[in-house]
Amino acid sequence: MDEIKLLLRTTPARIIVDSSKAREEIGFKSPRAFCEAGKALGKQAALGGIARRAQEGDRFQHIENTSNPVAEIAAEILVDNLDYNVGLVPKTWVQITVERGKVEVRTEKKKVESSFGLNLLA
Repeated sequence: MDEIKLLLRTTPARIIVDSSKAREEIGFKSPRAFCEAGKALGKQAALGGIARRAQEGDRFQHIENTSNPVAEIAAEILVDNLDYNVGLVPKTWVQITVERGKVEVRTEKKKVESSFGLNLLA
């Protein structure tokens, strides 16, 4: 009598989903990306503020040429230049990587030895 032994070895499949770029586009950033964006905005605001104050100083320097530079500068500052963004759908697709799984099947044929006797003396 033969016995067959079935050996299975499996490696599971993996699906990797990277949505970090798509999330950043709609405003959900990682802490590091959030800090980098804040740093860039802060630097830009500081440089813009320095440039604006330099221009205002130049206007005050020539105060005799204009009627009222204080009122003009205040009016310019109070005008809101809001930038509206209604694009809620990210332009970058989610990255999906699939690593296939494996199934290895191996069989071993073994000889089964058995010994039994017939007891006919019942």
